[in-house]
Amino acid sequence: MTKKQNFQAMGALLKAKFLAKGTPLLINWAITYKCNNQCLYCKIAEQKVEELETSQIIKLIDVLHKENSLMINFTGGEPLVHPDIDKILQYTAEKGISIILNTNGILLSEKESLLDYVQTVKLSFDGPMEIHDKLRGKGTFVKAIQAIETVEKSKAKLMLCTVLSQYNLDSIEYILNATKKLDSLVFFQPITPEILGSAQPNPLLPEIAKYRKAIDNLLELKRSKSLGKYIANSYTALKYLYDWPNVRKINCAAGLLFAHISADGYLMRCARNAGPCRMEKLDPKHDFRESFEMLRKQKKVPCYCTGMLEFNSLLELNLESSVNLLKKTEKIS
Repeated sequence: MTKKQNFQAMGALLKAKFLAKGTPLLINWAITYKCNNQCLYCKIAEQKVEELETSQIIKLIDVLHKENSLMINFTGGEPLVHPDIDKILQYTAEKGISIILNTNGILLSEKESLLDYVQTVKLSFDGPMEIHDKLRGKGTFVKAIQAIETVEKSKAKLMLCTVLSQYNLDSIEYILNATKKLDSLVFFQPITPEILGSAQPNPLLPEIAKYRKAIDNLLELKRSKSLGKYIANSYTALKYLYDWPNVRKINCAAGLLFAHISADGYLMRCARNAGPCRMEKLDPKHDFRESFEMLRKQKKVPCYCTGMLEFNSLLELNLESSVNLLKKTEKIS
């Protein structure tokens, strides 16, 4: 975000904290559930729903602009398989809303021109070739490298996202060294207890002792001068995630600072813990703010979505997390 947007975000944060007045600063939007890949820990593409039409998406972007949203994280599924992704990104950019494109990178080199509208590309990167391909499919590592090269030629900034599973806990330093070479950032995200998009137990869950050893390693690396600045997670969030999957309940900033929109047009708290807060389908004829504010009904939740966890720490006015997020935001904007 720009410095002006950072000031706007700070003002919205203070209003949320002290006046309980919300602003949907960040919207995570699963623009489609369709995907061109079959990751072992995800079955989102198997969800059969009636997805929003492009005209409905455009009208919702108008609503978000009116509500002072500063950033939309377009995700999926795989957002680049949406037939009108070019129109959607262009319209969002014209409204002055910053765009994060959350992608597996497979189609990025073919759709390079779309990066003219994007501030940040959030690219899945789960380790060296043998591990990345094991988790995401043969040839996906090469595609990820091609996507990185495509981003480097554009004005967009690169951010990597690593899903921590039983297969890549020993690859953290490899991932960080790769991130350092790219002068980028990487978010480390614990794998979900259930396969994404299903209620099935996730077979890729790591042993708890090994996972916590990996988090201890990340905390130590976060303090190091050589690699620490490339870790996007704050100390606060990493310490909290140490107790995953049995993390304590914390205040949720959904309905105050962020929200999630599903492919079929429902407003939710977030994609990973959305069930209890599933709302009526969004409609530009109805009041978005009323639906947004209803997300606050369940205030304390267990949280292991890394991006949202940072926002939740902001709401607590955690100094370390706030400074970390400000620095990282400046680096990717």
